[in-house]
Amino acid sequence: MPGKEKLSVTVDRTVADAARTAVSAGRAPSVSAWVNAALRWQLAQERRAPVLDRFMTDDAEQEHSGS
Repeated sequence: MPGKEKLSVTVDRTVADAARTAVSAGRAPSVSAWVNAALRWQLAQERRAPVLDRFMTDDAEQEHSGS
């Protein structure tokens, strides 16, 4: 598959059950798609974290300076 890489991971049983349930309920086309969506969400969170940290720091500095 172009642009894809096969991984082997171990997850908590409850997570695996949730993935299979999502597929059975039609909320995800496959377990792989469900996991990929979760990993994309995590990546987005990690990319946003430095921006949010700077925002919070700037906001706190303005609050303390009286601006």
